[in-house]
Amino acid sequence: MVKMIVWKIQWNPDSEAEAASIAELDSILDAIHAARRAVMVAVGSPSNGDSLAIGLGRTVSVLNFVPGTGDPPYFSSVGADERDESVEFSFLGAPSEFPMRNAISVDSARNAMREFFETGKLSSSIEWEAD
Repeated sequence: MVKMIVWKIQWNPDSEAEAASIAELDSILDAIHAARRAVMVAVGSPSNGDSLAIGLGRTVSVLNFVPGTGDPPYFSSVGADERDESVEFSFLGAPSEFPMRNAISVDSARNAMREFFETGKLSSSIEWEAD
C-alpha cells in the first residue's frame, strides 16, 4: 500500500485543512483567496515541519518561510515595490504587517507555493531575504 503524504494548511486558529496533491492545495487556496479576507495561509511539510505562509485575499501577496525547528533563519519574499508602506494580513487571527518590499504578485506566490509543496524547497524564481 502506498502511504499518502498529507500537508497541513492553516489560516485561522480554528480553520485548517489537509492536502495530498497540488490540485487539493490549489482548491483550498483558491477558496481562501476568493473570500477576499486578507489572511496568511501556512502550509506545513509533513516530512520536516518546514512551513511556507502565503498572503491571500489581496491584489498582492507575501511569502514567509519558517524552518520546522522554529529556529532562524526565516525568509520572506522580496518584490520590486520600494514604497514606504506596508501590507497587512491576518496570521492565525492576529494582524501582521509586512513592508511593501516583501510584496509580490499573487501568481508568483502561488507558483512558489506549488514548488514548495512538490519539492519542500524554496523557489529559486523568488528573491528571498532573511528576517
